[in-house]
Amino acid sequence: MKKNLPVTQREINYSETMVFITKTDTKGLITYANDSFIDISGFSGEELLGHNHNVVRHPDMPEWAFENLWGTVKAGYPWSGIVKNRAKGGDHYWVKASVSPIKENGNIIGYISLRKKPTRQEVEAAEHLYRGKPPRAHKQDGRNYFGNLPLHAKLQLLIQPVLFVFLILSALTTAVNMDDQLHHNAHHAAESIANEMLDSANLMMVTGQIGDPETRKLMLHKISESNDLLALQLIRSNHVNKQYGAGLPEEQIQNDIQRQTLLHGQSYFAIDRTGGGAVLHAIIPYAGSRAHGGTDCLSCHEAPEGTILGAADLRINLDEEYQAFYLFIAKLFAGQVFAQVFLFFFIRWAVSRYVSTPVRSINGHLENLVNGNSDMSNHTAINGRDEMGNILCSVQSTKVLVGSVIDQITAAASQVKERSARLNNAVEKLSDASLTQSDASSSMAAAVEQMSVRMDQIASNAQEVMDISVSSKRLADNGKQVVEQAVHSIEETNTSIHGVAETIRELGEKSAQVQDIVNIIKAIAAQTNLLALNAAIEAARAGDHGRGFSVVADEVHKLADQTSSATQEIQLMIDNFRETAEHAVDEMSVVIGKMESGAALTTKAGESIVEINAGASHVLAGIKDILYSLKEQAAAGQNIASNVEKVAQIAEDNRAAVGSVDRTAEKLSSFSRDLQLSVAHFKI
Repeated sequence: MKKNLPVTQREINYSETMVFITKTDTKGLITYANDSFIDISGFSGEELLGHNHNVVRHPDMPEWAFENLWGTVKAGYPWSGIVKNRAKGGDHYWVKASVSPIKENGNIIGYISLRKKPTRQEVEAAEHLYRGKPPRAHKQDGRNYFGNLPLHAKLQLLIQPVLFVFLILSALTTAVNMDDQLHHNAHHAAESIANEMLDSANLMMVTGQIGDPETRKLMLHKISESNDLLALQLIRSNHVNKQYGAGLPEEQIQNDIQRQTLLHGQSYFAIDRTGGGAVLHAIIPYAGSRAHGGTDCLSCHEAPEGTILGAADLRINLDEEYQAFYLFIAKLFAGQVFAQVFLFFFIRWAVSRYVSTPVRSINGHLENLVNGNSDMSNHTAINGRDEMGNILCSVQSTKVLVGSVIDQITAAASQVKERSARLNNAVEKLSDASLTQSDASSSMAAAVEQMSVRMDQIASNAQEVMDISVSSKRLADNGKQVVEQAVHSIEETNTSIHGVAETIRELGEKSAQVQDIVNIIKAIAAQTNLLALNAAIEAARAGDHGRGFSVVADEVHKLADQTSSATQEIQLMIDNFRETAEHAVDEMSVVIGKMESGAALTTKAGESIVEINAGASHVLAGIKDILYSLKEQAAAGQNIASNVEKVAQIAEDNRAAVGSVDRTAEKLSSFSRDLQLSVAHFKI
């Protein structure tokens, strides 16, 4: 026997509500195992299905127990017992197993085992049994033999011997009674003949004819012929012989029986069968009486009343009576045999008609119900309202109830199958959507990262513009000092004016550069708007999963609008600055052209420089605003990137959840298929 090692001798405790179910083929290979059995065994479904059931056999289980199990179920009978199973890790658990064969068209195609938790007393009893010696095999004793007989044979064995004894006793009693009656009738007939002979002798005695021997012989002859006697003898007692003489020789005592009869005065009756027939031998004494049949017997005898005066010895042929008796006994025994044979076939017919046929019908319905060959819609024939009829009614009710339950299970299995298919389709779509969302999130994260890089570049350019603006302001301050010095020196003023003009031209060139930067900012704002629009579209496609992403897109759109607004303000400032610069250039040209009016022009130049200084201050403030906006936009971009990463993580989580749901749907579909296969075992 296979030994599964190692073992820990640690018992696994489990709930009493748990049920373990497995199915095997005829070779013991597992074809089905429910989740509870898989969980407690510690093996996976792949490790159990297709493998021999002895994979869970514990070494403590004796070999004879499994021999008994397999011998029983292979013979087509159910088996139940307490079994110790081994888990994969070496622990063990006790089960109360019920194993039944699965039949199809009368052939065993597999076995099903249902196990529940046994009581502690059952476990202790099983441990004691398995530790001891193997129990002796039960021999086929009379009880087992009787238990395996069909019902009609059991009834025959129970009824026929009793009936046989009863009929034999009845026949014997009847025979004894009839024999007694026959003897009684024969005795009565003998007594009647003896009385007739005594009456005739008394009459002859009164008439005086008794003394003639021939007359006595004639009397005896007539009585013998009239009663068909084989022999008739008149015996004289010693009292008569003393009074009247010895008489004829045949009238004397012939044997000891006659002597004892006359001595004791008691009648003698016996059946003589020595000659092949039946002869009644009767010796009937008669005593002296003063009133015997109206005759005084003592008038002629000198003897006290009651004295035995003689006897009648006669033999009556009873062949006809005994032949009639034997014929009646033969008929009685023939009737008994006929009654027993009739009762044998009657019991067989009655049991077959009222017991065996309904039992076979019940057994057939139950076997078909168990094997799945029963059509639940077929009505069970019920021919009575007795116990068998009630059982058939219960079978019919069971078929209807089971059919209803199977129909509900079939409908539920179909719905589970249909909904699991829908769930699979939804999971596939959700998986595709999650993949698309993940890809879109990755693309958007890259775009936001690119936008952040561009924002950094814009900030760097804006810093350069700010540096230029600071330089412009410094130049304006220097120009103011030059104008102030020009009051004191026209030559220095002329030289300074030329420098100022040159500076103003440089400012014009710088303003053109600022214009280019503004154009770049506009392009970035437009691109940001486009990205925000694309993000909003993707968020709308993602549905509930894209709500957070939609909020981020709105924030990006707002920042883009703010950037566009700030750019317009910068554009306006640049235009003003350009106009101011152009005006300053014109003014400086006038100053150069009219050097003669140096003082007036110098004053105007000072005023222009003041205006340039103010414009430069405005440009510097605008550049600072641009830098602040760019920093905010960069922070917003980083926030967008963070949110996009979160969206990507959510998409990955969704994909993982979709995988889990997909496995659940697959398991649900497998459960639905198993349920449909189990229900398909039955017909509705």
